[in-house]
Amino acid sequence: MADKDPNIIHSALSGHRTIEGHSFKVCIYRLEHTPEWALEVEVRDGGSVVWESAFETDDAAYAEYERTLRDEGLGAVLGTDTVVVPFPKS
Repeated sequence: MADKDPNIIHSALSGHRTIEGHSFKVCIYRLEHTPEWALEVEVRDGGSVVWESAFETDDAAYAEYERTLRDEGLGAVLGTDTVVVPFPKS
């Protein structure tokens, strides 16, 4: 018998955004049985920016999204700039 895939829990902080005429989707989610949250920004052309590290809360993930916009600019989440979001390895 094959294992069932875990359910994905989506944060209420996820959703579509439009900034300066650019539309994208902020995705904050976790697997049903894990406490850590993932952060991803999907753009219309099918691309996405995914953060390598997990976050303790969905609020922390959203705060990182906002910090990235503020400090790195809109290109960081649209994938139009070459951006590496460094995180310490565990």
